[in-house]
Amino acid sequence: MKLASITLAFLLLASGIGWYVMHGDECSSPGFIGAGTTVFKKDAEGNVSLLLAYERGRGWSTFGGGPKKLDLSESASGCETPQQTAVRESVEESRMLLDADSLLTQVQSAKSYTNPTPRGDYITFLVELQELPDLQRYYSADLPNDPGYYETSEITWVPLNDIIERGRFVQTPNEQPLWEVFYQQFDAMLQSQPTHYWFNQQ
Repeated sequence: MKLASITLAFLLLASGIGWYVMHGDECSSPGFIGAGTTVFKKDAEGNVSLLLAYERGRGWSTFGGGPKKLDLSESASGCETPQQTAVRESVEESRMLLDADSLLTQVQSAKSYTNPTPRGDYITFLVELQELPDLQRYYSADLPNDPGYYETSEITWVPLNDIIERGRFVQTPNEQPLWEVFYQQFDAMLQSQPTHYWFNQQ
């Protein structure tokens, strides 16, 4: 019974992560299924909060999606790298609240977690913000005519300890739960290494 439950959970996670690739143009062989960021901040006491966005029909989640095709003059593989995918998806889903240049610099040396699936790896980069953006900019941004910028409709900070204690049903502004696929993947990351490892805590 335990083995069956683990197998079912893995299949749900793998199929769910497959939805990420619908956020971009699929590449024929990018070497990974998708990538994203877990953006976090720490207060003066070292308490961690995650920046999450809400997508209707899924729930609250960090930022991520599938790789897009690139011109061969830009990439020998014709696909984005995991870092490029993570940055682009984060900028789009945060409605430009997050800065592309700053993110690209940070993901080069960021801790990352790889979640294997039958279709390829999903890679998450952990990015700590030192300068906190005004969340109201999310709601007033002048957005490009690109559907990627309209996938999410709300954004907020959620304390990490609340997620650990309450799971998917942590308190959120619209009282909607965390996206199940995100939560399963995030929980797997926390199980792989101590929390202080991922979030640079003492």
